[in-house]
Amino acid sequence: MVNKITNQLARIKIPKTSKSKVPVSLRTVKGEAIYADHKKNGKTKSLSEEHPIKEWRHWRLIDNKFPYASVFKVHHMLIPKREVDKKNLSKNELREMDLILEELDILYDCMLVNFNKKQSIKYHYHVHMLTYKDKRAQLKF
Repeated sequence: MVNKITNQLARIKIPKTSKSKVPVSLRTVKGEAIYADHKKNGKTKSLSEEHPIKEWRHWRLIDNKFPYASVFKVHHMLIPKREVDKKNLSKNELREMDLILEELDILYDCMLVNFNKKQSIKYHYHVHMLTYKDKRAQLKF
């Protein structure tokens, strides 16, 4: 079974993209520029320093200061209270995360976890909790 899946994955063609100065992002162009400026000039702060919207034993829900505003009207992030990557989350943290995601399921349209390649914050695991804009005409890239 594993060999069959591996063979199928090997046949998937991923198109090569040209390098652009502006990264592909769900942020608006303006939002991406602001985020890049904050990163470049050391103005960003640790996710742990952000004010929580809600807290649980091991987790906090925070507002994303650099939201994916081109598509979403609400962009929160679920983060563990301690700075830890995904592979080092404890069993208790993982168990609680599952319960929290079930609880939050009715409040958001989707959740997103970026693959490592697109994560700008690799050392602090986070789940994006998102609500789409109401109308297609509101989408701005």
